[in-house]
Amino acid sequence: MFARDPGSANQLIALRELICGRLAGLETEELFLDATELVATLAKGRKVNEILFGGLDAALYVLKEAGIETEQDIARSVLQTPTQMLRENGISIVVTGLSDRDDQTPQELWRAARSSNVHSIALADDSTLSLPHARQDFKERFRDSRGLLVFPDVLCVVDEQSREAIIAAGMSRDATRVIGNLHLRRFQQLAKTVEQKKLTWLREIWGGNKKSQILLYVSEPITQMREYGKKRNHDELSLLEELLSQIQKGELSNGVPCNTNTMVVVRPHPRDDEKKFEPYLSDHRPRVIVSRHGSSAEAALAADIIVGITSMLLVEAATLKRPTLSLIGFNPQAAAIMS
Repeated sequence: MFARDPGSANQLIALRELICGRLAGLETEELFLDATELVATLAKGRKVNEILFGGLDAALYVLKEAGIETEQDIARSVLQTPTQMLRENGISIVVTGLSDRDDQTPQELWRAARSSNVHSIALADDSTLSLPHARQDFKERFRDSRGLLVFPDVLCVVDEQSREAIIAAGMSRDATRVIGNLHLRRFQQLAKTVEQKKLTWLREIWGGNKKSQILLYVSEPITQMREYGKKRNHDELSLLEELLSQIQKGELSNGVPCNTNTMVVVRPHPRDDEKKFEPYLSDHRPRVIVSRHGSSAEAALAADIIVGITSMLLVEAATLKRPTLSLIGFNPQAAAIMS
């Protein structure tokens, strides 16, 4: 299993837990029936110690938080000599997530697998395909460094909309599977274990009190992706400015009132450089801080409203029935239902 982006890592972590559960003799939970066939295939004839994980960049933090040890030799070999890595480690199935357009490691792994007669499977985690630009972004996740489209043997997607998008891009319908968003279902289960005292602690860390209205602003690394050809009419900084302007006027775009007790907690994306938010830090109205404290579930539960763009954390919060707002009109509640 290999992941480089945090969303991909979350999907693979959920899949690994299902595989390990089956290997331990546990029945697949009803929530995950969409993935039963996939889990059975990957578990067949294997032991837990035969599931190897390679991770790079932001995925490493996510994997570590989940208690998963990564094989760093494998991770390095994925970048340098993927075909040799498959042969030397006796890999029979490659399972990857998808990367953004600044990384083509999954594509190179799929190509190496095909040349080595190794089966390749990829898990998508995209829940934003209702937006016009998202379909092209989705297609770019399958383009290699030379601009050629490369597909895994099997692609598992979260819904029929994603399936139709990748078929339109050129992948065979027979090679696609709809399994839902495994991470979101796992996330809901994890959120049930969060204790109230942890939420109280987190609000205190943020500097909030009983009167505070805490807005969690969920960032995305849009500005840094522009050099790789990702085009947007907005970015995480311009939208933060818009959010602060709305607060100063006393009302968010969805009619939620703001007041002198409103504060903003900027939660950087795992790939964000926090320094870019320094010009926006403030002790005045609204108070603005940057914090990575707490897990995604804890942050979503501790905040009074979660505001962002199209981040998975928005969708995660929606699955927990938390108040959410996208500043570009994305509907996290609809994405949560579809997943």
